[in-house]
Amino acid sequence: MSALELAELIRRRQPCVVLTGAGVSTESGIPDFRSRAGLWARFDPLEYASLYLTPGVRVTIRPRSAVSVFGAVGAGYARYTESQLRADRSPNPAQQDTNAGAIGFGGGVDVRGIGWLGFRGEVRDVYTGARRFSIATPGRRVHNVVASGGLVVRF
Repeated sequence: MSALELAELIRRRQPCVVLTGAGVSTESGIPDFRSRAGLWARFDPLEYASLYLTPGVRVTIRPRSAVSVFGAVGAGYARYTESQLRADRSPNPAQQDTNAGAIGFGGGVDVRGIGWLGFRGEVRDVYTGARRFSIATPGRRVHNVVASGGLVVRF
């Protein structure tokens, strides 16, 4: 099926929901996590854990339609916890935690499915203060982009 035929099929069969897997992002040039060239080959996943609590305001355009978009902005708290193990798996006696302020904004799309079931995808951009760890970390600010999606149950 060509791209034009697919576009016509989607136009005729509204509403339309498309579920994809991780292979779609890899084919699009987005790096994966687990291969030799993936993200975890460059960064040890035990380096730190992070938590962001940024309550805020959300504005939804056309909230009752089959597809609606929204934007959100908020501010709050970020916590970074350094691993108790170093990259070589030896103990990290200088382990530190960091608390910082956070500001976040983003947006997404809600797709109503069948009755009470739907799908939501969103991207959030979170800025926080610097992390204090036992190793040098770059920059005075931390910038994180979080993308997520999932099923929505309306009741």
